[in-house]
Amino acid sequence: MTRTLFERASDNTVTSLWGAIEGPYGGFHSLDSYDTVVLFAAGVGITHQLLFVRQLLAGRTSGTAATQQILLVWCIRGMEALAWVEHWLEELAEMEHFGNVVRIHVYVSRACPGTQPTPAYLDVRQARCDPTEVLNGEILAQDGVMAVTVCGPESFNSSVREAVRKSLCVRDIDFFEESFSY
Repeated sequence: MTRTLFERASDNTVTSLWGAIEGPYGGFHSLDSYDTVVLFAAGVGITHQLLFVRQLLAGRTSGTAATQQILLVWCIRGMEALAWVEHWLEELAEMEHFGNVVRIHVYVSRACPGTQPTPAYLDVRQARCDPTEVLNGEILAQDGVMAVTVCGPESFNSSVREAVRKSLCVRDIDFFEESFSY
């Protein structure tokens, strides 16, 4: 679509087009009172979760957020998706407390030919994400009260929701869901 749009804009003729913009997504939940926050994202769902990371780090610096641990789990098909948010990830990595508070796990489901250099703060895993396994590990290391959020397509959100439901017998977890569809 972007190629077609570029070609139309380049031919110096007047053209009329219509478009649709998706978002903003549902409500914004404050996660400031949670000590441990686990953010799951699939594909473009990362855009929603990056805002939480920025807000929580800023709140920690100003003393308005209780956040001690943030785990951002991003599931993508291929490494080329990193280019979508590379600039924002770099900005986050430069924020105060990032190295002490934030961990980022990137699950890549499609095999990548060769190796691409990635920033040291990214833990890239060539596998599909198992939300239950991720949560089991986080519950063991949990500091205080935990929130889990997810933003992705319905099937991914369902798998995270199920993992949280299974974990409720071990710990109290507050769950927030944001979805998108096409």
